Amino acid sequence: MANPDDFVGKGAAPETPTTPLAPVDPNALLGVNPTHGPFSGGGIAVVRGNGFASTVRVWFGDVEVPHEQVVATRADRVQINVPAGAPGDAPITTQNGDDAATRRVLPAGYHYDAFFARPDHGPTSGGSTLTLVGSGTSWTDQTSVQLDGVACEVTALRGPPGGEQELDCRLPAGGEGQTEPDAFNAFAVTEHPGSETKLMGQFGFGLEVRIMRHVGWTNDISWGVIDGPRNNFGMIRSGLTLA
Repeated sequence: MANPDDFVGKGAAPETPTTPLAPVDPNALLGVNPTHGPFSGGGIAVVRGNGFASTVRVWFGDVEVPHEQVVATRADRVQINVPAGAPGDAPITTQNGDDAATRRVLPAGYHYDAFFARPDHGPTSGGSTLTLVGSGTSWTDQTSVQLDGVACEVTALRGPPGGEQELDCRLPAGGEGQTEPDAFNAFAVTEHPGSETKLMGQFGFGLEVRIMRHVGWTNDISWGVIDGPRNNFGMIRSGLTLA
């Protein structure tokens, strides 16, 4: 009969490697949703993180959100009204009251788009006026606007390039049989001798603008290289629309 010891492995059992967990920041600032919006501000955003108290304060760049527009719905969620800001990236800062130890900064946490459209939807019959409001845009009398590949007739341009500008265009008719406006893809294009420049931003900078009545959101990343006639433009976009 075999000795039971013959079935017992010799030596110590192998150890399972473990990786220690990184310490959790009790006052972390993780992000904001949505991640961008018009330079005019005014939209609602949700800041995510840890350890938000009822006294939490929020800054977009150097601008502090008024206390009455900050609601700590949970210790990890704060709802705020986005203040106006200069086009481009802005850091987001949070802090509980006057406790500097809880202060956290998220560099480039929010992006202010260079322009917005008003109104944000229009009748399918067309004929109404869409106004693009830009800051630092470069629209000229050579700028044209398209919605879903259909020309939106430019009727007026106010303001100098590089400053505050407004551009009016007459909306084209929607598709036959539509009972309410669908989402439109819109671009502003400025013609130059020997080249075509798609402005980058949001109209002023060539980002796609979605004009809709439906509830939803859209996230996007765009890039462009302007080099005479060899202009390159790229975009990555994701989002959700609820009809």
